[in-house]
Amino acid sequence: MGATETDERTERPRFKRGRSAWEARVRHEAQRLRADLASCTRSVAASGPRAAVDSDRLLRIGEHLDHADEVLDQHFQRNGPMRLFTAGHTYQEALASVYRASEDLILVQSDEALAARLPGLRAAVRSYLSADDPRREIYLLRIDAALTTVGAERLAEAARLAARMSEQRTADVDDVADPGG
Repeated sequence: MGATETDERTERPRFKRGRSAWEARVRHEAQRLRADLASCTRSVAASGPRAAVDSDRLLRIGEHLDHADEVLDQHFQRNGPMRLFTAGHTYQEALASVYRASEDLILVQSDEALAARLPGLRAAVRSYLSADDPRREIYLLRIDAALTTVGAERLAEAARLAARMSEQRTADVDDVADPGG
């Protein structure tokens, strides 16, 4: 009886499907975009005349991300052979939705948020969007405007810092030259 109880309690190991690399990539990118979307939603609510246009665009971004999740969820509800047969299409459709969301997010993000992504962003626009794509010029102009703004702000901050350091050195020299004061 002891041997039978042990056999009944011991279940055969079952194969558990792990996340595929492409699913993880799409979900991770969508998760990152959702975090960016949340920060944009807060800043758009505070902005003025562009708020209506930006809020519509934010809704579209959310719809693109929801579509990507829906495509992945439907894919993994299918049986094994069907998943194998449709994996490529599912990946392309989900990733396209994520890319559309990412493209629209560029148009509503602040210049500071764009500045953090400029090197990779500019390279991606130039390599993924064809020269005749009308969005390409809009995105490149927006990236260049952000780069110019950030560059000017950094230059102004460096000038302020240099002026402060110069004033401090002058004050230190004056203190050393006239200790009794």
